[in-house]
Amino acid sequence: MSLSVLGGSDVFYLLYSSLLLLFLGSLLPFASKRDRCVLFLAYVPAILSSILLLSFSIYSLINGISIETGGIFIQGEKFFSVKIDPLSSFFLVCISLVYIFVSIYSIDYNRIFSKKYDIRVFSSFINLLDLTMIMLLLSNDVLSFMFYWELMTLISYFLIVYNHTDGSTRRAGMLYFIFAHLGGLLVLLSFAVLFINSRSLSFDYFQRFSSYLPQIEASLAFILAFFGFGIKAGMVPLHAWLPEAYTVASSNTVAILSGAMEKMAIYGIIRFALFFLPIGRMSAIGAFAVAMGLITAITGIFLASVQSDLKRFLAYSTIENMGIIILGIGLTILFSSYGLASAATIALVATLYQTLNHSLAKSLLFLGTGTVTNIFNTRNIDQLGGLSKYLPVTTWTFFIASWCIAAIPPFGCFASEWLLYQSLMFSAWSAQSFVVSITSILSVLVIAIVGAVAVMAYIKTFGIGFLGYPKFELKEKPKESYAIKLSLIPLSAFCITMGIFVPQVVDLLKIPTIQALPFSYANAIHTSALILSFPLWNEATSISFPMYTLVLLIMVSIPTVVITKVGKRIWRLGKTWVSGTEAIPPVHSSSFVQPLRRNLSNIFGIREEVEREGGFFGAYKIAVRILINPPIEKYAQVTLKIPAYNDPIDKLVTIVPSAFKKLANIAKNIQSGSVITYILYILLTFIVLITIAVVSIP
Repeated sequence: MSLSVLGGSDVFYLLYSSLLLLFLGSLLPFASKRDRCVLFLAYVPAILSSILLLSFSIYSLINGISIETGGIFIQGEKFFSVKIDPLSSFFLVCISLVYIFVSIYSIDYNRIFSKKYDIRVFSSFINLLDLTMIMLLLSNDVLSFMFYWELMTLISYFLIVYNHTDGSTRRAGMLYFIFAHLGGLLVLLSFAVLFINSRSLSFDYFQRFSSYLPQIEASLAFILAFFGFGIKAGMVPLHAWLPEAYTVASSNTVAILSGAMEKMAIYGIIRFALFFLPIGRMSAIGAFAVAMGLITAITGIFLASVQSDLKRFLAYSTIENMGIIILGIGLTILFSSYGLASAATIALVATLYQTLNHSLAKSLLFLGTGTVTNIFNTRNIDQLGGLSKYLPVTTWTFFIASWCIAAIPPFGCFASEWLLYQSLMFSAWSAQSFVVSITSILSVLVIAIVGAVAVMAYIKTFGIGFLGYPKFELKEKPKESYAIKLSLIPLSAFCITMGIFVPQVVDLLKIPTIQALPFSYANAIHTSALILSFPLWNEATSISFPMYTLVLLIMVSIPTVVITKVGKRIWRLGKTWVSGTEAIPPVHSSSFVQPLRRNLSNIFGIREEVEREGGFFGAYKIAVRILINPPIEKYAQVTLKIPAYNDPIDKLVTIVPSAFKKLANIAKNIQSGSVITYILYILLTFIVLITIAVVSIP
């Protein structure tokens, strides 16, 4: 065994400095017991680290750097080396942007835990999670990748259950723990299939021998990896952990989980499918991924639209967004297998674009939600209202993020979904295959439906929660701290920028796309300073995103000026009149989506309970309670026997899923109920597989 010396380009010093600062940021909080000092010692290094990492990743992406340095050699094979390429550089951009603003936000937000818990542990784990995700993206072999993947899972689990005195938090954490390790096992098995073909644990060897991988082995490896990574991404039907975990975890934790950690799963799918497998002959796999993406998107947005809990609503919306991204990956594989290089190139660019937009917009939404729940102590949309009068910065930034994630122009997600539409329409028009044409047409229809429901859902959430009449009383007006403003405002600016400077962003995204698709058509998208064009048809389709943004701004400004300036002289405002009284008419989220909810009640398990209080002439008061119990999530409804917080943890959890009763009886001898034992099983299995792999190397 020998250890090589780290080397490479001078730009790598930015990366090493970033990693060192993060490591210090995970240790320094324990140097003080004062809350203010702890927060600064943890998050100032994290902010500086993320800025350095962002500089490094943008430089590497622009220059298309692909370098491997360092590593430990065992019997001639390198492990734990650091490799950077355009694809990993792009995902480093995503997580560094998220971490900069989450770290700024956490300086103020984490104080809410100081009276109940030791914030030093939480702050340290936040930085450690960032460190493990960075190292995951820099991994170039199975051993280091799985090590950082499992470490990321464990750290994120502890962050989710940080409020461990709450039984619902421990239940959600245990559900995540089980799902995450199931996903890790599937990913490990997929690597085992590739090892049999390449006789190596190196990602370079996987890529080199991908063309020799038989069809059956390739399909098996993809299915295992697709569902393994899909669990972490919240893909339906393996999504049940996500709304539970996102609802109970702190808002800055959820912003990281949604904006950064889920992107590690997307990275895994793209790396595995486009680099390790022969995608030129995987049309069936591509169609399957498209179907799973469509099912995930439509299930997520319909379940999101009927939620009244703000964080649960955003959790299901995240599932919908992951469905769109998975759809883009599936389309890339499908188009590549049929030789549609132009359509595949545009689809992958759109997928990466959507990934970046989701990282920015969804982390902004969760941070804004944290501000609301921290001040008003409720996540129920129906108990809010009129927040624009109390939290103007949070309101405007939440509005921008909502419109962005709903793909409304001129924001970033509109540009990425517009690119996806272009690839679908071109493939439907030019493909010689019936499968490609019908898949493209159905995808366009489903995306259009998902987009329409998403707009309605965000109008409901923003309109009822932030506009209208306040449903509460405050003794004094709450203040938005400078840390909150410095995190929310730049993120909202990025959401706008991503929708205006589209040609410049597309130029950057074409670099990892060309690397991932060796037969990609670089000229499928022409870019200039202001115009984006697609020379796919007889006449090129062109659009100027800055120009249409200016037109939209003028169209909105003119009626606004007329209403605010001229309207004051003509109209007179008065109190709402309701049947001879001055009562405020109640508007609830359930009534906003009533037609949709009732028509889909059987599919998504939605039930109404009506309570009436009547007088002599009939009912005069009606209360409706909405119960949501999706059939697609019933498999995850387990019985958990959780001891009291202060009791000794003897048997932490008893799992009784009805579908696995017979299997549980067979395996009861090895199911001790101890979490430590289960972790030991996984580690032992991993060690045995690595030992077999190393011994088998000639």
